[in-house]
Amino acid sequence: MQNEVKIFEEKIIWNKKEFFCEYIDGLDFSNIKPITQVQALCFLPNRTFVIFEDINGNYGLPGGSIETGESLEKALFRELQEEAAVQPIKYGPLLYLRITNLSKKPLAITYQVRYWALVKLLNEKVSDPVGKAMRRRIVKEKELLKLVKWGKKLKIYLEQMKKLRTQQIVSTKY
Repeated sequence: MQNEVKIFEEKIIWNKKEFFCEYIDGLDFSNIKPITQVQALCFLPNRTFVIFEDINGNYGLPGGSIETGESLEKALFRELQEEAAVQPIKYGPLLYLRITNLSKKPLAITYQVRYWALVKLLNEKVSDPVGKAMRRRIVKEKELLKLVKWGKKLKIYLEQMKKLRTQQIVSTKY
């Protein structure tokens, strides 16, 4: 892609397959395909973050797969409601990942997109149909970094959001 800036890259093993993941500072998702996942760094007006706890006691950011015929926006809204019982008030692109499956010949490339989302809490329980997300948790940034054990990746999301705060997110009073 033109004008893309790679922020970070890593090789990972997932389900016994090797992947090369590139984190791209790109806000235009219109020319990347196929997009297989949406996810959001969710926050409330009081500068706290909304995460979910899974069935194994791990914490993560809400998001998931895009269903057939579903737009990115619909997938994002659905996943945030299912995994964290929140509704976006305002949201926007944060970055995207280009993921190369190194275990597949020829190499298969897919994309995952990341958003920031100012959210409101819904008066309902987490209702993840897959049964992965069990409950939501509201945390400050320090606790977010402690609980969501993603290391550099999570810090990149936070840095991108702070960078965008002076541009897109300025009106959210984050």
